[in-house]
Amino acid sequence: MPLSAEKKAEYLQDPTKCPYCGSSQIGADHFDGECASQRCDCDACSKSWFDIYKLVDIEEGKDATDTVLQR
Repeated sequence: MPLSAEKKAEYLQDPTKCPYCGSSQIGADHFDGECASQRCDCDACSKSWFDIYKLVDIEEGKDATDTVLQR
């Protein structure tokens, strides 16, 4: 069953729980409820940094084995 607009809105307000089952057992590289971050490293200069991502929308997938969508 597709996610309802209401469920999407609830998730965007509190992205600490699965929008399908309500479980708090979700993960990302780093996730604090508002942002996720990803460590990046440059092989040429050996510098590293973190990209910070802010949640702006949710897109439904088929199941946990779905691949990341390319935009």
